Amino acid sequence: LKNELINKKSDRIALNTGKSFEIVKIDDIILCQADENYIWCTTTSSKMHINKSMREIEEILPEEKFFRIHKSFLINLNH
Repeated sequence: LKNELINKKSDRIALNTGKSFEIVKIDDIILCQADENYIWCTTTSSKMHINKSMREIEEILPEEKFFRIHKSFLINLNH
């Protein structure tokens, strides 16, 4: 989990897709959707499968920008 957070004050995070780590701007993340033990993360430019649970993603993303609207959905309040 800590490996995924580059810097608490950074505007980017590294997400493990299983094949590689993708550096993503936090503001580009539109939503995260749970799919069993994985997450589909939709950004402004792509959709990627993340090897984390919703709880782990929720801990990484800033709570002032993201809101969990359902057990399976975490949305960016700015989109």
